Amino acid sequence: MKIQAFRQIESTLTQNDIRLVFISNSTPVQTTEFLEIATVPVCGDLYSDPQLQLYKLFSLKRGRFRSLVMPIVSGLRKYGMKGVTEGIKLGYETGHLAGDSWQQGGTVILDTDANIKYVHVEEHPADWPDMEKVLPLIGIQNTSIDYKKAVSDWLKAREESTSKS
Repeated sequence: MKIQAFRQIESTLTQNDIRLVFISNSTPVQTTEFLEIATVPVCGDLYSDPQLQLYKLFSLKRGRFRSLVMPIVSGLRKYGMKGVTEGIKLGYETGHLAGDSWQQGGTVILDTDANIKYVHVEEHPADWPDMEKVLPLIGIQNTSIDYKKAVSDWLKAREESTSKS
């Protein structure tokens, strides 16, 4: 869902010559299949790192508890039962596309010289950074990402795709 949340500011990023890159730990074939079945189109570029080299470089966390229990507890508070249920369903539907299911992600900002400007290490899949604090680091002021809207849009798209099947 985090990937889809960035669609809200895609034009702002483009206008400011900011490139959005997502790293998957799935194989290139799994990543391509995910893009073909994604409920909401992905903005930015998506690359594959099945050896987890970048995950290790940025000391991103890993663990079953982080992947299974923490998202449910956090998700109930943030997204309600429907959000958690749809997240579990999506995990089941796309589980065969996951490289390392226990690997957590993060958010990293690099400047044009590859200097690290910001790192957020996720504790669990729904641990997203506060973009109102992050966006000014890349020169974008008075812009925010509404994660609740992103989740609502995602749930609506999931509902529509399910009803078509």
